[in-house]
Amino acid sequence: MNKLITPLLLMGFACNTIYAQVTLTSERFVSIGDALDYYLSSADSIDLGLPGTEQQTWDFTHLSGSEMSTETYESAALGTFATDFPDANILQRSTDGREDYLEVNATSILSHGYVQEILGEQFPVRYEDARIVALNPTNFGDVTETTTEGGFAISLADYPLIDSLLNSLDLGEINGVLDSLRFRSTTIFRQEADAWGTCRIPGGEFEVLRIAQVTEVATFLEIHVSLGPLSLWIDLANFFDELEFEPFSSENAYLFVSPDHKETITNVQLSPL
Repeated sequence: MNKLITPLLLMGFACNTIYAQVTLTSERFVSIGDALDYYLSSADSIDLGLPGTEQQTWDFTHLSGSEMSTETYESAALGTFATDFPDANILQRSTDGREDYLEVNATSILSHGYVQEILGEQFPVRYEDARIVALNPTNFGDVTETTTEGGFAISLADYPLIDSLLNSLDLGEINGVLDSLRFRSTTIFRQEADAWGTCRIPGGEFEVLRIAQVTEVATFLEIHVSLGPLSLWIDLANFFDELEFEPFSSENAYLFVSPDHKETITNVQLSPL
């Protein structure tokens, strides 16, 4: 049975009644100084309904949680890797430690990349093309899908601890000098506004657009080996367990988004089977 993680908007908002299909605009876009708080809840089963053109009602009032998650938004110029993301104007920090460099304007929220931890060090991963996070306007039936590439390469001479760890790996018959590490990622991000209606949570009742969201991230680590006049890149996939590196992640989620609130009213994340 799937496990569902449901962040719930903090209680205390007034109730709303829905009369027409919802259009999401820039009113929901984040700004510098925002801090969005969510309660985390879990359930073994939940009624998500089906995609469709008819108004629906989702009742999550039975869910509650004591663990809190917070997303904060500050000027991108304050980030450690600000110079790597010159087009970003907002840095999003999450409770789990994730950092995303965003560009927020009147028509969209774009992600220019994020901070990746590898072998105890943090590195900026800049997308070759910005990834769409949200658009103004967004209506029922809208679909967005982007595939973005990102990565970086480092000299092992600048990171002695990583150099020592990689040199301890058994590369078999390959006997050369390890001098560089390369990281590459491919992110597939898809959103579809597939339903609309009323979402009820302990904090109130909200008109929402439901967005089905899929995020898949494939990552690759390669080591550069110099063999006299020759050199080659070696895929480290066979050493991911030893390096405690996760090469692939996939998340399916349903976002219930109100046009009047920056917080997602409910975010249902389906755990893998």
